[in-house]
Amino acid sequence: MMASMQMDDQKFIEAVANAVADRVMPELETMVKKYHEPDQGLDQAGAAKVLGCGKDMLNDYYINQPGFPHFMKGSRMVFSRKAIEKWMDENQIYA
Repeated sequence: MMASMQMDDQKFIEAVANAVADRVMPELETMVKKYHEPDQGLDQAGAAKVLGCGKDMLNDYYINQPGFPHFMKGSRMVFSRKAIEKWMDENQIYA
């Protein structure tokens, strides 16, 4: 009787665990896809779009800000989408 009861308990625990996993996994997959999207190497037009401005404002204002993320690839300036978004989060001014 005791062995049968332990087996029933084990089956119940597995059934509950599987039910929880079935409900949680789709949400976890969605969150992983949302927060772990690959980074993009952007040109100036793409970087300006992320910032919500034009290329002129990017060149005249943002690029000269201390710590603004960009790097040179040959003679071309390249921007990381994730680095720009992080920079924007870290440089918010709240009134």
